[in-house]
Amino acid sequence: MPTLKKQLVSLAERILGVKILRPHSLEPPALMERFESEHLRKLFNYFQVDCVFDVGANAGQYFERIRAHGFHGPIVSFEPIPELASALGRRAKEDGNLFVEQIALDKGAGPRTFNVMAVSQFSSLHMPNNVASGGGNSIVRTLTVEAQTLDKIFQKWKETLGFKRPFLKLDTQGHDLAVIEGGQGVLPYFIGVQTELSARPIYNGVPTYREVLDFYDAHGFQLSAIVMNADHFPDLFEMDAILLRTK
Repeated sequence: MPTLKKQLVSLAERILGVKILRPHSLEPPALMERFESEHLRKLFNYFQVDCVFDVGANAGQYFERIRAHGFHGPIVSFEPIPELASALGRRAKEDGNLFVEQIALDKGAGPRTFNVMAVSQFSSLHMPNNVASGGGNSIVRTLTVEAQTLDKIFQKWKETLGFKRPFLKLDTQGHDLAVIEGGQGVLPYFIGVQTELSARPIYNGVPTYREVLDFYDAHGFQLSAIVMNADHFPDLFEMDAILLRTK
């Protein structure tokens, strides 16, 4: 139940017709997150998205965000780190419409060496190149994980959930395009895609943002929004592209 303070703020917003923001909400990272969440909310409603594939779910940050902004449909989360996948599994029991796959997605199937970083959100199938400062993407351990292709796993969940207008979110730290290369057969079924773009790659062997955008353009997707990563001011390392299928 909302606190009395939140209830009063909500009442004031309705009476005055304004949105009351806390000071930290005006900082660039908070503004970018707010823009992203609002854009996704409108997009999901407008295009009647009925399932989200959350590839690179980590601790469930994306799940939390889209649930908080009104998406109540099924979410299929893919996370190869065992302890994070187990935690998501527990949350899935509470949510009732969250499904968890403890696998990595790649352009081919089979075992892979997965790098777990000091900050788990930076964990990747790629090796870090130490471009970014702070040490968050330094390797603390490696795991052997099972990889599957999006082409293979998609049909399983389509038959299970019966969705018709799915959306694909990718956050695999440099591996997004490889995931799509393993899903070209099912890519046309997705209403839209959210993917990372690297302005200054922090991993080895990562395609440039131009290569990624050219790929999607060639496969019938156009830009709907760009969300900048504002945590590295004044540098720009990564940004997210939200793309919509046009054909």
